[in-house]
Amino acid sequence: MTEIFDTSSLGDTPAQWDALAARIVRTAGERDTALGWIGHGRAAWAVSGLTAAALVFALLARSASPRIVARDVWLSTLAPREVVALGLADPSGPPRLESVLMPPRVGARSP
Repeated sequence: MTEIFDTSSLGDTPAQWDALAARIVRTAGERDTALGWIGHGRAAWAVSGLTAAALVFALLARSASPRIVARDVWLSTLAPREVVALGLADPSGPPRLESVLMPPRVGARSP
């Protein structure tokens, strides 16, 4: 198991850490602002364009759709959808136990 996590082949000298720090400082100096990053490559332009399009879409969709009340969303989410659960949620009271456990037979008389 120790072979998987063996780091003896990785260098850990002060010169390597100094070189890494110098590369980080050099890269950070090249792109010191967000605008510098956006103007640096095609991928950055694509990301910024998609972000702007998503923002415009969100603003237009928000103004065009009717206001959704949080209570209505919660009620539709938590409302029961099964027959038994709908019967239990009925404000007039729960169903009789035999109607839940034993469905009525065709031609049978009700009690």
